[in-house]
Amino acid sequence: MIPALKCLGYETAMKIFLKGMRLQCAIGLTARERAMRPVTVIDVEIEYDGTGAARDDDPEQAVDYRVFAENISRVASASEFKLVEALARRVAQECFRDSRVQAATVSVTKPGAVTNVREAGVTHRFVREDMG
Repeated sequence: MIPALKCLGYETAMKIFLKGMRLQCAIGLTARERAMRPVTVIDVEIEYDGTGAARDDDPEQAVDYRVFAENISRVASASEFKLVEALARRVAQECFRDSRVQAATVSVTKPGAVTNVREAGVTHRFVREDMG
């Protein structure tokens, strides 16, 4: 269990995940690279208190991963970034729009960005309290 949830008295932290979201993003150090909108792969793990959803088998108490996928896709595709780190932070901010989310781990990779390397990217775990 993550400490932020334990101190709030929650029984358990659930994680939902989205893996392999392939999006055309305006990301890259140069304007030329951003204009090419390279394929970017985003993975997200979202941590929240899922006690009620699991106990009651109630979809209304669960976090809807479809909504997160749609919102992340919209934000990532409509924005422009120089760094994968900045895109990861923006994705986390989108996740935290849902007040139930306490933490989000975001990975952003750019397939083929580095010669002879399958993928290059970043993974970061963001906690609500640190997002200020």
